[in-house]
Amino acid sequence: MNWNKNLLWNYIGYGISLAINILLLPVVLKFLNNEELGLWYVFMSVGTFVAMVDFGFSPQIARFVTYAYAGADSLKKKGIVSATQIGMNIELLQKLLVVSRRLYFFLSLFVFILLITIGTYYVCSITKMLSLWQVLCSWIFFCIASFVNILYGYYNAFFRGIGDFVSINKAILLSKCVQIFCSFIGLYLGYGLFAVAFSFFLSGIFLRIYLGIALRRFGKENSFPEKKDSFDVGVLSIIWHNSWREGVVMISRYLIIQSNTILCSLYINLIETASYALAVQILTIISSVSLIYFTTNLPKLGTARVTDNVEYKNKLLSKTWFIYIVSYILMLLLLFVVGIPIIEYIKPNVMLENSLLLFVALYMFLEANQSLFVSYISTSNKLPYVFPYLISAASGVVIAIILLEYTDLGIWGIVFAHFVVQLCYNNWKWPYYVFKESKMNMVSIFK
Repeated sequence: MNWNKNLLWNYIGYGISLAINILLLPVVLKFLNNEELGLWYVFMSVGTFVAMVDFGFSPQIARFVTYAYAGADSLKKKGIVSATQIGMNIELLQKLLVVSRRLYFFLSLFVFILLITIGTYYVCSITKMLSLWQVLCSWIFFCIASFVNILYGYYNAFFRGIGDFVSINKAILLSKCVQIFCSFIGLYLGYGLFAVAFSFFLSGIFLRIYLGIALRRFGKENSFPEKKDSFDVGVLSIIWHNSWREGVVMISRYLIIQSNTILCSLYINLIETASYALAVQILTIISSVSLIYFTTNLPKLGTARVTDNVEYKNKLLSKTWFIYIVSYILMLLLLFVVGIPIIEYIKPNVMLENSLLLFVALYMFLEANQSLFVSYISTSNKLPYVFPYLISAASGVVIAIILLEYTDLGIWGIVFAHFVVQLCYNNWKWPYYVFKESKMNMVSIFK
């Protein structure tokens, strides 16, 4: 795979996604009232939570695909088997695909049942000022979209594993174009929340169709056997060993970032929920774009682990981290200088006050920074950060609820709770862990 092409398409993909989100944002702000906007962000937060039924399978499958693609002879529950053959291990890749396909079918079925029952009750319980019929129709399409997204979620894991970000980002480009076009038409015609939910559904369908075609093409080009392998319980057992740990980390990350939107909707109101969720959405985009270079090179870091190329691995890690820091700072400045004035012009008083927004930005920066180092650690197929993540996340939620119940801090209290807890351990521990393991320090990294 051409890595320069991958990097270019990653920037194109994220750039187009960012541009389309920027184009979609004013349309949504203009055509949805504050209650609808707040409820839509609740939809997204609930969807993010339910998507965690993946429970760490996706990153673990992607990691094992990287190993098999680099020529690893077999898989281990912990650690890495060095590559002894030249080229990919087609038999192992095929086994991973068969196991993933079966696994994600049952996961998606579970998700749909969970959403259509408990999810429906929750959404109806917080809906006060909106048409119940409109909300239910919107929610049903959102449930179906979530089912489809998880059913074929292993597509993304496979292409990330082989480092084919070109296919992933072409699919994202297609799906985002479909989403913004259908959203604009539906909102203009007056379908409100339903238009946004239906467009989200269509976006997922087009994304999965494109990746499905790309996967079949990859199989033909690399002479995958026509006859499907049988389901290998041993491979599933190896995947599960660290997947549940990755799942704990995913739940923890949700509690750290996305659960705040749910707490806002329960303790404050949908209008303030919309303001907070909008800020998090924008800062998440900034974090994601800042991490593009690292994300693109993560399979290369995994391959360097397999081939034991220490010097190259350390240089690449240093470069990706430096680019993340510079990118985040520059885009944050751009948000305050250009982004906020534009948003305020489109919909006044929808953004958080500058001091709170800056505090949330600092919190998100530290969270994305530790995620970078944690992702790097995971390329070793060892996950020492699992339980510290869970303890910190649970502690942050408990403290946030206490502050909401007994103080008037509101959103400040929610963010402050997680900020303090994360700063006590995770924010500094995992960068330090990597520096120590790699025998590097701040001077050598920046040099």
